[in-house]
Amino acid sequence: MTILGFLVSIAGLILSYSRASILILGGLLLVFLLFRLNQRIHIVIVSLVLVIVASVLSFKFGSGLIYQEIKAPFNQQWLIDNSPEKRIFIWPIILEFISQRPILGYGLENLRVAFSKYERFHEQRDPVYFGIKNLIIDRSHNYSLDLLFSSGFLGFLIWIFLVVILLKKARGILLLSLIIYLVWIQLQVQGIVHLMYFWLLGGLVDQDGS
Repeated sequence: MTILGFLVSIAGLILSYSRASILILGGLLLVFLLFRLNQRIHIVIVSLVLVIVASVLSFKFGSGLIYQEIKAPFNQQWLIDNSPEKRIFIWPIILEFISQRPILGYGLENLRVAFSKYERFHEQRDPVYFGIKNLIIDRSHNYSLDLLFSSGFLGFLIWIFLVVILLKKARGILLLSLIIYLVWIQLQVQGIVHLMYFWLLGGLVDQDGS
């Protein structure tokens, strides 16, 4: 059942057509294979080399996921031709909110209200702000930022404590599934299905490690 669940998770990521998710999946599968081959010493080196090579090629040829997500959005013509609904523009705004209430946060489901009232939308004539000030943003596409915004560092640290416990107890397929989930939620919006998946993994990890 564990392997079946893992295969279903992989199929779901592929069918989502999310480039970031598929890229993450490929990297994690590579790490898993290296573990299986008992070449753990080379994991960090191989991962860094892949990231560096991919980044250099992406910027050099002006294409690819890294270029499209990081470099291209700052081009003025890109801002004219596209809607700048990019994490690289939205995350700094949310980080600014977090810095204003770092301990307890703003509470659940308040990001949409806070984002619509962001002061710099009205103070600065930045073309980026013209593109995103009318967006309805209720999630940051990063679960860590969502937690920090809604519950502050207090709630975030409690979640980190739980995750660390699960990572220490998880083994094999359960560990890889948990890692894929944790990486995925840092780039995508998490819904009730994903929360149920997380608690299912938590229950299986606890049962397996007991």
